[in-house]
Amino acid sequence: MSTSDSPRVSSLQRRPTGVPGLDIVLGGGLPAGDLLFIVGAPGIGKTILALQIAFSRVRAGAKVLLLTTFAESHDKLIAHLADLDFFDASVVGQQLQFLSILSMLDEGAEETTRSVVRTVRQQNIEMVIIDGFRGIRNAFTSEFATRQFLQLLGTQLAYLGTTLVITIEANVDSGDPYSELTTGDSIIGLRRDLMGRQHRRLLEVHKLRGQAPLPGTHRYSITRSGVHVYPRLESLNVEALPLLPSGRATFDVPGLDAMLNGGVTTSTATLIGGSPGTGKTLLGLHYVLAGAASGEEALFVTLHESEDQLFEKAQALGLDLEAPVRSGVIRIIRRPPVELDVDELVDTIRQDLICRPVRRLVFDGLSSLQHALDKEDRAQDYLGAMVEMLRARRVTSLFLIEVAKLAGGDLDFANTPLYVLGANMLLLRQVEYLSRLHRIIWVAKARFSDYDQTIREFTIGPRGVEVGEPLMDVEAQLTGIGRSRTGGDAGRGKRGGNSRGGGR
Repeated sequence: MSTSDSPRVSSLQRRPTGVPGLDIVLGGGLPAGDLLFIVGAPGIGKTILALQIAFSRVRAGAKVLLLTTFAESHDKLIAHLADLDFFDASVVGQQLQFLSILSMLDEGAEETTRSVVRTVRQQNIEMVIIDGFRGIRNAFTSEFATRQFLQLLGTQLAYLGTTLVITIEANVDSGDPYSELTTGDSIIGLRRDLMGRQHRRLLEVHKLRGQAPLPGTHRYSITRSGVHVYPRLESLNVEALPLLPSGRATFDVPGLDAMLNGGVTTSTATLIGGSPGTGKTLLGLHYVLAGAASGEEALFVTLHESEDQLFEKAQALGLDLEAPVRSGVIRIIRRPPVELDVDELVDTIRQDLICRPVRRLVFDGLSSLQHALDKEDRAQDYLGAMVEMLRARRVTSLFLIEVAKLAGGDLDFANTPLYVLGANMLLLRQVEYLSRLHRIIWVAKARFSDYDQTIREFTIGPRGVEVGEPLMDVEAQLTGIGRSRTGGDAGRGKRGGNSRGGGR
């Protein structure tokens, strides 16, 4: 065999697709020399996905041949692609060639195969795309002839290290799929599901020889930038960072830090629950700002206030949030709680944790997230996977949730998906005493640490949150919580005996 006839690459070589998230789902990229089917209903994004992969390969220096199944001008296709960010008109007709396969098929399947292979050899083409295979199925005399054509073409291109990508209108989940799918090395299925009144696009790898793709379905979007795949968090194996010395993450709120025996234990998750207006978001701001002050990068995820509203809230209480955000030490991710895409959200979080050495995270809006997850019956696995990801990345996190009006000292999440978030738990409440509302706070749980079990009043003023001394007996009784400080008739502001609890 001469050097020019030898295969260009090993069939085990993986090439990046250039589609965000897709290589992760594929288990490392698209194998060179594969016969790949992209299957789905009309308008689902098959052509966009195939062409996005093609332009990515062109940018890497490869040549691509696109065989379309219509006889008219390609101007219409190019016009549709022109609005997409990945499209580059300068490579069309050069590194990316458009041809109609219908004119080739007039000479028969064998001659078509020879023509394609000849072009691939002469021009050193790395990828061939047949867009809309359903449109040429009638050109073959039988299903056997169709499979034979694909098998012959795919085999000869694979020998040259050339990947063959075919888009086809079909339902890969149907009981009687098109027989030509059996010739493929890889099958990517695209579909659209209706969840309530909301459509969602889902991608699934049904077949991929020689690799271990992520199982199940994964959400994807189509925007001006093209297709973006969001690997389902529950299916990911997150590589853990090296262990860090155990320590404390403080709030820089002296009274609260004292209750927590110096702060929450690092690399744990803390659930902060309370009714609206009790100060949960403000505690979250204190937390990320305390980290920024000690040089720790932080991420604040909110399903409520916008970035400007958070700036205003912090400024009104004497806290400077804008400066660390502008410098990049703190990043704010905001998503509206309307038709929330939970996979896009957590993928955005995951990407930030990969790109930056984030050590603190606040998630404000857990109730809205749980509502979105409950529609898919995913809350338990999703939240568990999120906690595992944060622990692996050595992130110490707070999750803020609005709860119904507390009538006692205990809030039981034991039989709910939120239990995985509660290594530590802080509860906030407003109570009426002497015709005035008072805010109170207590530590309900702190795993791996001792903690102060007393109930304390806190205020929100020009310096943000300030936590006072344990409540007096009569005040504790009025809260309905049933916990009181011991000691004599000391006035407010004097410290009595504290009760310490162990959460080990």
